[in-house]
Amino acid sequence: MKIHEIIYKILASHAKGIQFREWKAGWDIDTNMDTEGFNISLKLDEQTGFIIGGNLHNCLTWMDKMGSSVKAGNKGIPATCRYFKL
Repeated sequence: MKIHEIIYKILASHAKGIQFREWKAGWDIDTNMDTEGFNISLKLDEQTGFIIGGNLHNCLTWMDKMGSSVKAGNKGIPATCRYFKL
């Protein structure tokens, strides 16, 4: 495949929507995340052109922080949740 065909395939898949569970999901990856946080569901918001999704239990990107403090009451709660209801 040519690079433009690969890029098109990736973008078309995201536009249709993708759902998956993270590979090897569990405490080996993140000891603070609830099991639901490993379930990923994304789709295109046709009004804005943005990819939306996620859930209240995951950060959705590697750039975000999962709360880890029982004392602060944020264990398992994304500090920068990007959840948007599908």
